[in-house]
Amino acid sequence: MKDIWRIIRFTKSLWRYYAGISFFTVLLAVMTQLQPLLTKGAIDEITKLVNGGHADVMLVAVFAALIFLTDVGQTLLSNIGGYIGDMMSVKLQQLLSNRYYAHVLSLPQRYFDTELSGKIINRMNRGISQISSFMQMMSNNFLQFIFSTVMSLAVVAYFSWQVAVMLGLLYPVFIWLTTRTSTKWLQYQKTVNEEQDIASGRFAESVGQVRVVKSFLQEARELQFFNKRYDKVIATTSPQSKFWHNQDVVRRLILNLIFFAVFAYIFVETARGKYSIGTMVLLIQYAMLIRIPIFSISFLVDQTQRAIGNSKDYFEVIDTEPELADRPNAEKLKVTKGEIVFDTVAFGYTDDTLVLKDVSFTIKPDTKVALVGESGEGKTTITNLLLRLYDVNSGEIRIDGQQVAAVTQASLRKSIGVVF
Repeated sequence: MKDIWRIIRFTKSLWRYYAGISFFTVLLAVMTQLQPLLTKGAIDEITKLVNGGHADVMLVAVFAALIFLTDVGQTLLSNIGGYIGDMMSVKLQQLLSNRYYAHVLSLPQRYFDTELSGKIINRMNRGISQISSFMQMMSNNFLQFIFSTVMSLAVVAYFSWQVAVMLGLLYPVFIWLTTRTSTKWLQYQKTVNEEQDIASGRFAESVGQVRVVKSFLQEARELQFFNKRYDKVIATTSPQSKFWHNQDVVRRLILNLIFFAVFAYIFVETARGKYSIGTMVLLIQYAMLIRIPIFSISFLVDQTQRAIGNSKDYFEVIDTEPELADRPNAEKLKVTKGEIVFDTVAFGYTDDTLVLKDVSFTIKPDTKVALVGESGEGKTTITNLLLRLYDVNSGEIRIDGQQVAAVTQASLRKSIGVVF
Protein backbone atom coordinates (compact mmCIF):
# COMPACT_ATOMS: atom_id res chain seq x y z
CA MET A 1 0.00 0.00 0.00
CA LYS A 2 2.89 2.37 0.70
CA ASP A 3 3.94 2.07 -2.96
CA ILE A 4 0.49 3.24 -4.07
CA TRP A 5 0.57 6.20 -1.68
CA ARG A 6 4.01 7.15 -2.96
CA ILE A 7 2.75 7.24 -6.55
CA ILE A 8 -0.21 9.41 -5.48
CA ARG A 9 1.98 11.79 -3.43
CA PHE A 10 4.54 12.00 -6.23
CA THR A 11 1.88 13.29 -8.63
CA LYS A 12 -0.16 15.41 -6.21
CA SER A 13 0.57 18.63 -8.13
CA LEU A 14 -2.04 17.50 -10.68
CA TRP A 15 -4.77 17.33 -8.03
CA ARG A 16 -7.00 19.75 -9.99
CA TYR A 17 -7.22 17.26 -12.84
CA TYR A 18 -7.90 14.39 -10.45
CA ALA A 19 -10.64 16.44 -8.78
CA GLY A 20 -12.19 17.38 -12.14
CA ILE A 21 -12.23 13.80 -13.37
CA SER A 22 -13.60 12.58 -10.03
CA PHE A 23 -16.39 15.19 -10.08
CA PHE A 24 -17.63 14.22 -13.52
CA THR A 25 -17.16 10.53 -12.71
CA VAL A 26 -19.43 10.84 -9.66
CA LEU A 27 -22.07 12.69 -11.72
CA LEU A 28 -21.82 9.93 -14.33
CA ALA A 29 -22.34 7.33 -11.60
CA VAL A 30 -25.43 9.19 -10.37
CA MET A 31 -26.90 9.14 -13.89
CA THR A 32 -26.23 5.40 -14.11
CA GLN A 33 -27.84 4.77 -10.72
CA LEU A 34 -31.02 6.68 -11.64
CA GLN A 35 -31.89 4.51 -14.62
CA PRO A 36 -32.98 1.37 -12.69
CA LEU A 37 -35.22 3.49 -10.46
CA LEU A 38 -36.82 5.16 -13.48
CA THR A 39 -37.24 1.79 -15.20
CA LYS A 40 -38.91 0.37 -12.08
CA GLY A 41 -41.36 3.28 -11.99
CA ALA A 42 -42.31 2.76 -15.63
CA ILE A 43 -42.73 -1.02 -15.23
CA ASP A 44 -44.81 -0.70 -12.07
CA GLU A 45 -47.10 1.76 -13.82
CA ILE A 46 -47.47 -0.46 -16.91
CA THR A 47 -48.10 -3.65 -14.89
CA LYS A 48 -51.23 -2.01 -13.46
CA LEU A 49 -52.83 -2.98 -16.77
CA VAL A 50 -52.16 -6.65 -16.02
CA ASN A 51 -54.29 -6.41 -12.91
CA GLY A 52 -57.08 -4.68 -14.80
CA GLY A 53 -56.15 -1.20 -13.57
CA HIS A 54 -55.42 2.02 -15.40
CA ALA A 55 -51.88 3.09 -16.36
CA ASP A 56 -50.92 6.75 -16.49
CA VAL A 57 -49.58 7.06 -20.05
CA MET A 58 -48.24 10.56 -19.40
CA LEU A 59 -46.28 9.34 -16.37
CA VAL A 60 -44.82 6.47 -18.40
CA ALA A 61 -43.79 8.98 -21.08
CA VAL A 62 -42.13 11.14 -18.42
CA PHE A 63 -40.15 8.12 -17.19
CA ALA A 64 -39.04 7.43 -20.79
CA ALA A 65 -37.99 11.08 -21.22
CA LEU A 66 -36.03 11.00 -17.97
CA ILE A 67 -34.25 7.81 -19.04
CA PHE A 68 -33.38 9.55 -22.33
CA LEU A 69 -32.02 12.59 -20.43
CA THR A 70 -29.84 10.37 -18.22
CA ASP A 71 -28.48 8.73 -21.39
CA VAL A 72 -27.67 12.14 -22.85
CA GLY A 73 -26.12 13.17 -19.53
CA GLN A 74 -23.89 10.08 -19.53
CA THR A 75 -22.76 10.85 -23.08
CA LEU A 76 -21.83 14.44 -22.24
CA LEU A 77 -20.26 13.72 -18.83
CA SER A 78 -18.17 10.78 -20.08
CA ASN A 79 -16.70 12.89 -22.88
CA ILE A 80 -15.98 15.90 -20.65
CA GLY A 81 -14.29 13.59 -18.16
CA GLY A 82 -12.45 11.89 -21.02
CA TYR A 83 -11.05 15.21 -22.23
CA ILE A 84 -9.83 16.12 -18.73
CA GLY A 85 -8.36 12.62 -18.47
CA ASP A 86 -6.45 13.02 -21.74
CA MET A 87 -4.99 16.34 -20.58
CA MET A 88 -4.13 14.86 -17.20
CA SER A 89 -2.38 11.93 -18.87
CA VAL A 90 -0.10 14.07 -21.06
CA LYS A 91 0.70 16.47 -18.20
CA LEU A 92 1.43 13.51 -15.94
CA GLN A 93 3.85 12.09 -18.51
CA GLN A 94 5.56 15.48 -18.76
CA LEU A 95 5.82 15.74 -14.96
CA LEU A 96 7.25 12.25 -14.52
CA SER A 97 9.63 12.63 -17.48
CA ASN A 98 10.96 15.99 -16.32
CA ARG A 99 11.54 14.78 -12.77
CA TYR A 100 13.30 11.66 -13.94
CA TYR A 101 15.41 13.48 -16.53
CA ALA A 102 16.37 16.26 -14.10
CA HIS A 103 17.38 13.74 -11.45
CA VAL A 104 19.37 11.58 -13.88
CA LEU A 105 21.29 14.66 -15.03
CA SER A 106 22.17 15.41 -11.39
CA LEU A 107 23.70 11.96 -10.83
CA PRO A 108 27.49 11.58 -10.84
CA GLN A 109 29.56 10.16 -13.68
CA ARG A 110 30.13 7.04 -11.58
CA TYR A 111 26.41 6.14 -11.91
CA PHE A 112 26.63 6.15 -15.72
CA ASP A 113 29.83 4.09 -15.63
CA THR A 114 27.88 1.18 -14.12
CA GLU A 115 24.52 1.51 -15.94
CA LEU A 116 23.62 0.87 -19.56
CA SER A 117 22.06 3.93 -21.18
CA GLY A 118 19.31 1.80 -22.71
CA LYS A 119 18.46 0.44 -19.28
CA ILE A 120 18.12 3.96 -17.86
CA ILE A 121 15.78 4.94 -20.71
CA ASN A 122 13.75 1.72 -20.45
CA ARG A 123 13.17 2.27 -16.75
CA MET A 124 11.83 5.74 -17.46
CA ASN A 125 9.51 4.62 -20.25
CA ARG A 126 8.16 1.65 -18.31
CA GLY A 127 7.68 3.60 -15.09
CA ILE A 128 5.99 6.57 -16.76
CA SER A 129 3.71 4.36 -18.84
CA GLN A 130 2.50 2.32 -15.87
CA ILE A 131 2.19 5.23 -13.43
CA SER A 132 0.21 7.24 -16.01
CA SER A 133 -2.10 4.29 -16.71
CA PHE A 134 -2.57 3.69 -13.00
CA MET A 135 -3.42 7.29 -12.13
CA GLN A 136 -5.82 7.56 -15.06
CA MET A 137 -7.48 4.32 -13.96
CA MET A 138 -7.74 5.53 -10.37
CA SER A 139 -9.32 8.86 -11.29
CA ASN A 140 -11.64 7.38 -13.94
CA ASN A 141 -12.70 4.16 -12.24
CA PHE A 142 -11.96 4.10 -8.52
CA LEU A 143 -14.36 6.80 -7.29
CA GLN A 144 -17.05 5.67 -9.69
CA PHE A 145 -16.56 2.13 -8.42
CA ILE A 146 -16.84 3.20 -4.76
CA PHE A 147 -19.79 5.53 -5.30
CA SER A 148 -21.70 3.09 -7.51
CA THR A 149 -21.14 0.27 -5.06
CA VAL A 150 -22.29 2.21 -1.98
CA MET A 151 -25.33 3.71 -3.70
CA SER A 152 -26.33 0.43 -5.35
CA LEU A 153 -26.12 -1.49 -2.07
CA ALA A 154 -28.08 1.25 -0.28
CA VAL A 155 -30.93 1.15 -2.83
CA VAL A 156 -30.95 -2.66 -2.89
CA ALA A 157 -31.02 -2.77 0.92
CA TYR A 158 -34.06 -0.50 0.91
CA PHE A 159 -35.99 -3.01 -1.19
CA SER A 160 -34.35 -6.25 0.04
CA TRP A 161 -31.75 -6.48 2.80
CA GLN A 162 -31.23 -10.17 1.98
CA VAL A 163 -30.08 -9.40 -1.56
CA ALA A 164 -27.92 -6.53 -0.27
CA VAL A 165 -26.12 -8.88 2.14
CA MET A 166 -25.41 -11.42 -0.60
CA LEU A 167 -24.12 -8.74 -2.96
CA GLY A 168 -22.08 -7.14 -0.15
CA LEU A 169 -20.25 -10.43 0.42
CA LEU A 170 -18.83 -10.20 -3.09
CA TYR A 171 -16.33 -7.46 -2.25
CA PRO A 172 -14.37 -8.81 0.73
CA VAL A 173 -14.30 -12.30 -0.80
CA PHE A 174 -13.12 -11.13 -4.22
CA ILE A 175 -10.59 -8.60 -2.93
CA TRP A 176 -9.09 -11.16 -0.53
CA LEU A 177 -8.79 -13.76 -3.29
CA THR A 178 -7.19 -11.21 -5.62
CA THR A 179 -4.66 -9.61 -3.28
CA ARG A 180 -3.31 -12.97 -2.09
CA THR A 181 -1.81 -13.45 -5.56
CA SER A 182 0.08 -10.15 -5.52
CA THR A 183 3.38 -11.19 -3.91
CA LYS A 184 4.07 -14.10 -6.26
CA TRP A 185 2.99 -12.07 -9.33
CA LEU A 186 5.36 -9.23 -8.41
CA GLN A 187 8.26 -11.67 -8.07
CA TYR A 188 7.66 -12.83 -11.63
CA GLN A 189 7.36 -9.22 -12.83
CA LYS A 190 10.68 -8.27 -11.23
CA THR A 191 12.43 -10.95 -13.28
CA VAL A 192 10.65 -9.83 -16.47
CA ASN A 193 11.69 -6.21 -15.91
CA GLU A 194 15.32 -7.14 -15.24
CA GLU A 195 15.61 -9.17 -18.43
CA GLN A 196 13.91 -6.50 -20.53
CA ASP A 197 16.20 -3.82 -19.09
CA ILE A 198 19.32 -5.82 -19.95
CA ALA A 199 18.05 -6.55 -23.48
CA SER A 200 17.07 -2.92 -24.11
CA GLY A 201 20.31 -1.65 -22.61
CA ARG A 202 22.43 -3.89 -24.81
CA PHE A 203 20.36 -2.92 -27.86
CA ALA A 204 20.96 0.80 -27.23
CA GLU A 205 24.69 0.26 -26.74
CA SER A 206 24.97 -1.82 -29.92
CA VAL A 207 23.13 0.77 -32.00
CA GLY A 208 25.21 3.58 -30.51
CA GLN A 209 28.43 1.71 -31.29
CA VAL A 210 27.28 0.00 -34.47
CA ARG A 211 30.64 0.64 -36.20
CA VAL A 212 32.39 -1.39 -33.52
CA VAL A 213 29.82 -4.18 -33.83
CA LYS A 214 30.24 -4.34 -37.60
CA SER A 215 34.04 -3.99 -37.49
CA PHE A 216 34.35 -7.09 -35.29
CA LEU A 217 31.57 -9.03 -37.08
CA GLN A 218 29.49 -9.23 -33.90
CA GLU A 219 26.01 -8.77 -35.44
CA ALA A 220 24.97 -12.39 -34.91
CA ARG A 221 26.37 -12.44 -31.36
CA GLU A 222 24.51 -9.27 -30.36
CA LEU A 223 21.25 -10.55 -31.84
CA GLN A 224 21.74 -13.87 -30.03
CA PHE A 225 22.28 -12.04 -26.73
CA PHE A 226 19.09 -9.99 -27.30
CA ASN A 227 17.00 -13.07 -28.16
CA LYS A 228 18.38 -14.99 -25.19
CA ARG A 229 17.13 -12.29 -22.79
CA TYR A 230 13.68 -12.23 -24.36
CA ASP A 231 13.54 -16.03 -24.24
CA LYS A 232 13.86 -15.62 -20.45
CA VAL A 233 11.09 -13.01 -20.52
CA ILE A 234 8.81 -15.48 -22.32
CA ALA A 235 9.84 -18.30 -19.98
CA THR A 236 8.91 -16.13 -16.97
CA THR A 237 5.71 -14.68 -18.45
CA SER A 238 4.29 -18.15 -19.11
CA PRO A 239 4.06 -19.29 -15.43
CA GLN A 240 3.18 -15.74 -14.37
CA SER A 241 0.21 -15.62 -16.74
CA LYS A 242 -0.90 -19.19 -15.88
CA PHE A 243 -0.75 -18.37 -12.17
CA TRP A 244 -2.82 -15.19 -12.59
CA HIS A 245 -5.48 -16.74 -14.83
CA ASN A 246 -5.78 -19.91 -12.73
CA GLN A 247 -6.46 -17.73 -9.72
CA ASP A 248 -8.90 -15.65 -11.77
CA VAL A 249 -10.88 -18.79 -12.67
CA VAL A 250 -11.26 -19.57 -8.96
CA ARG A 251 -12.32 -16.00 -8.19
CA ARG A 252 -14.89 -15.85 -10.97
CA LEU A 253 -16.38 -19.25 -10.16
CA ILE A 254 -16.99 -18.10 -6.59
CA LEU A 255 -18.64 -14.93 -7.92
CA ASN A 256 -20.72 -17.01 -10.33
CA LEU A 257 -22.07 -19.03 -7.38
CA ILE A 258 -22.92 -15.88 -5.40
CA PHE A 259 -24.72 -14.31 -8.37
CA PHE A 260 -26.58 -17.58 -8.95
CA ALA A 261 -27.83 -17.37 -5.36
CA VAL A 262 -28.81 -13.70 -5.83
CA PHE A 263 -30.78 -14.24 -9.05
CA ALA A 264 -32.40 -17.44 -7.81
CA TYR A 265 -33.55 -15.69 -4.62
CA ILE A 266 -34.97 -12.70 -6.58
CA PHE A 267 -36.84 -14.92 -9.07
CA VAL A 268 -38.26 -17.26 -6.43
CA GLU A 269 -39.40 -14.47 -4.10
CA THR A 270 -41.00 -12.62 -7.01
CA ALA A 271 -42.84 -15.80 -8.00
CA ARG A 272 -44.10 -16.04 -4.41
CA GLY A 273 -45.42 -12.50 -4.65
CA LYS A 274 -42.92 -10.83 -2.30
CA TYR A 275 -41.65 -8.44 -5.00
CA SER A 276 -43.47 -6.64 -7.80
CA ILE A 277 -42.25 -7.04 -11.38
CA GLY A 278 -40.81 -3.52 -11.20
CA THR A 279 -38.94 -4.32 -7.97
CA MET A 280 -37.62 -7.56 -9.46
CA VAL A 281 -36.31 -5.73 -12.52
CA LEU A 282 -34.78 -3.04 -10.28
CA LEU A 283 -32.95 -5.61 -8.13
CA ILE A 284 -31.69 -7.42 -11.23
CA GLN A 285 -30.46 -4.16 -12.78
CA TYR A 286 -28.64 -3.13 -9.63
CA ALA A 287 -27.14 -6.62 -9.34
CA MET A 288 -25.84 -6.21 -12.88
CA LEU A 289 -24.51 -2.73 -12.06
CA ILE A 290 -22.58 -4.32 -9.22
CA ARG A 291 -21.57 -7.34 -11.33
CA ILE A 292 -19.76 -5.22 -13.95
CA PRO A 293 -17.38 -3.38 -11.56
CA ILE A 294 -16.83 -6.44 -9.35
CA PHE A 295 -15.61 -8.43 -12.34
CA SER A 296 -13.48 -5.47 -13.40
CA ILE A 297 -11.68 -5.59 -10.03
CA SER A 298 -9.35 -8.12 -11.66
CA PHE A 299 -8.36 -5.41 -14.13
CA LEU A 300 -8.00 -2.81 -11.35
CA VAL A 301 -5.82 -5.09 -9.25
CA ASP A 302 -3.82 -6.15 -12.30
CA GLN A 303 -3.12 -2.51 -13.21
CA THR A 304 -2.25 -1.72 -9.60
CA GLN A 305 0.21 -4.60 -9.45
CA ARG A 306 1.80 -3.52 -12.73
CA ALA A 307 2.09 0.05 -11.46
CA ILE A 308 3.81 -1.13 -8.29
CA GLY A 309 6.10 -3.59 -10.07
CA ASN A 310 7.04 -1.34 -12.98
CA SER A 311 7.47 1.85 -10.95
CA LYS A 312 9.96 0.31 -8.49
CA ASP A 313 12.89 0.80 -10.88
CA TYR A 314 11.70 4.34 -11.69
CA PHE A 315 11.69 5.30 -8.01
CA GLU A 316 14.96 3.44 -7.45
CA VAL A 317 16.60 5.91 -9.84
CA ILE A 318 14.78 8.85 -8.21
CA ASP A 319 16.03 7.67 -4.80
CA THR A 320 19.66 7.49 -5.96
CA GLU A 321 21.47 10.31 -4.19
CA PRO A 322 24.05 12.37 -6.12
CA GLU A 323 27.48 11.54 -4.69
CA LEU A 324 29.02 14.86 -5.62
CA ALA A 325 27.48 17.95 -4.09
CA ASP A 326 28.70 21.50 -3.69
CA ARG A 327 29.93 22.30 -0.22
CA PRO A 328 27.59 24.51 1.83
CA ASN A 329 30.02 27.44 1.59
CA ALA A 330 31.18 26.78 -1.98
CA GLU A 331 32.09 29.89 -3.96
CA LYS A 332 32.40 30.42 -7.69
CA LEU A 333 35.74 29.67 -9.28
CA LYS A 334 37.71 32.81 -10.20
CA VAL A 335 40.26 32.20 -12.91
CA THR A 336 42.99 34.87 -12.97
CA LYS A 337 45.99 33.14 -14.57
CA GLY A 338 44.90 29.57 -15.17
CA GLU A 339 47.52 27.63 -13.19
CA ILE A 340 46.55 24.00 -12.56
CA VAL A 341 48.14 21.97 -9.75
CA PHE A 342 47.72 18.26 -8.98
CA ASP A 343 49.12 17.73 -5.48
CA THR A 344 49.78 14.05 -4.50
CA VAL A 345 46.46 12.97 -6.02
CA ALA A 346 45.27 9.38 -5.57
CA PHE A 347 42.11 8.01 -7.17
CA GLY A 348 40.41 4.72 -7.98
CA TYR A 349 37.10 3.94 -9.65
CA THR A 350 36.67 1.16 -7.10
CA ASP A 351 37.85 0.87 -3.53
CA ASP A 352 40.16 -2.02 -4.43
CA THR A 353 42.26 -0.56 -7.23
CA LEU A 354 43.90 2.84 -7.62
CA VAL A 355 44.21 4.25 -11.13
CA LEU A 356 46.30 7.23 -9.94
CA LYS A 357 48.67 7.19 -6.97
CA ASP A 358 50.62 10.19 -5.63
CA VAL A 359 50.28 12.09 -8.91
CA SER A 360 51.75 15.59 -8.71
CA PHE A 361 52.37 18.11 -11.49
CA THR A 362 51.82 21.77 -12.28
CA ILE A 363 50.57 23.25 -15.55
CA LYS A 364 51.76 26.82 -15.81
CA PRO A 365 49.57 29.55 -17.34
CA ASP A 366 49.88 30.13 -21.09
CA THR A 367 51.48 26.73 -21.71
CA LYS A 368 50.41 23.61 -23.58
CA VAL A 369 50.76 20.18 -21.94
CA ALA A 370 50.17 16.78 -23.53
CA LEU A 371 49.51 13.69 -21.40
CA VAL A 372 50.92 10.69 -23.24
CA GLY A 373 50.60 7.05 -22.28
CA GLU A 374 49.05 3.70 -23.06
CA SER A 375 45.34 3.05 -22.76
CA GLY A 376 44.23 2.74 -19.14
CA GLU A 377 47.11 4.69 -17.62
CA GLY A 378 44.86 7.53 -16.41
CA LYS A 379 44.90 10.29 -19.04
CA THR A 380 41.10 10.58 -19.26
CA THR A 381 40.85 10.09 -15.51
CA ILE A 382 43.00 13.18 -14.91
CA THR A 383 40.64 15.20 -17.14
CA ASN A 384 37.58 13.83 -15.32
CA LEU A 385 39.09 14.77 -11.95
CA LEU A 386 39.88 18.27 -13.16
CA LEU A 387 36.22 18.66 -14.14
CA ARG A 388 35.27 17.09 -10.79
CA LEU A 389 33.21 14.37 -12.39
CA TYR A 390 34.72 12.32 -9.57
CA ASP A 391 36.23 13.26 -6.21
CA VAL A 392 39.82 12.29 -5.49
CA ASN A 393 40.53 9.68 -2.85
CA SER A 394 43.29 11.84 -1.43
CA GLY A 395 45.38 14.87 -2.37
CA GLU A 396 44.23 18.13 -3.91
CA ILE A 397 43.54 19.66 -7.31
CA ARG A 398 43.83 23.46 -7.43
CA ILE A 399 43.17 26.10 -10.07
CA ASP A 400 44.83 29.42 -9.26
CA GLY A 401 45.15 28.26 -5.67
CA GLN A 402 41.47 27.34 -5.32
CA GLN A 403 40.59 23.74 -4.51
CA VAL A 404 38.40 22.17 -7.19
CA ALA A 405 36.36 20.48 -4.46
CA ALA A 406 35.70 23.81 -2.71
CA VAL A 407 34.14 25.72 -5.63
CA THR A 408 30.76 25.22 -7.27
CA GLN A 409 30.66 22.56 -9.96
CA ALA A 410 28.82 24.87 -12.35
CA SER A 411 31.47 27.59 -12.17
CA LEU A 412 34.27 25.02 -12.48
CA ARG A 413 32.92 23.39 -15.63
CA LYS A 414 31.91 26.73 -17.11
CA SER A 415 35.58 27.81 -16.90
CA ILE A 416 36.93 24.74 -18.72
CA GLY A 417 36.63 24.10 -22.44
CA VAL A 418 36.44 20.43 -23.44
CA VAL A 419 36.81 18.86 -26.89
CA PHE A 420 36.06 15.13 -26.69
